[in-house]
Amino acid sequence: MTPARLFLTGARDTLPLILAAIPFGIVYGALATSNGLSQWATLAISLFVYAGSAQFIAVTLLASAAALPVILLTVFVVNLRHMLYAAMVVAFIGIVVPALQSRAQWACAFSAGVCSLLTWDWPHQSGLLLTALVAITVGGVLERRDNKASNLPAYTAETPTAAQEEGSK
Repeated sequence: MTPARLFLTGARDTLPLILAAIPFGIVYGALATSNGLSQWATLAISLFVYAGSAQFIAVTLLASAAALPVILLTVFVVNLRHMLYAAMVVAFIGIVVPALQSRAQWACAFSAGVCSLLTWDWPHQSGLLLTALVAITVGGVLERRDNKASNLPAYTAETPTAAQEEGSK
């Protein structure tokens, strides 16, 4: 896929998110400029403060000439709500993460995905080679670790025994 085609595919896939963010951007820009912030300051806040509600609070506090520590602390406290979100989903993470940690094939797939994202633009498909090597290494190391823990040779760790095959029939 050509770089232009990749860009167009990404733009198409993110279009719903962009359309939803446009009204917030318009309101934020209007608030920032009406409070006397320059275009550069408005863009800088958008760059460094990712959460929308924190952007609005930061602009309001800047307009009221609040001290920088007050602004930073307020933005931090507003974003503490993410701790509540994390507390809500921790039960589900507790179910999913141990299952992923005990499966070498999942670790292999995730490491391959991360590595391929980081090396996709390397020349001569060397990123693909590195991705394969990292994934194979991670999968092999974890499989060996799991087999040592269960005192099984590598070829019998995932292979069902004859008794297990009879029990499944």
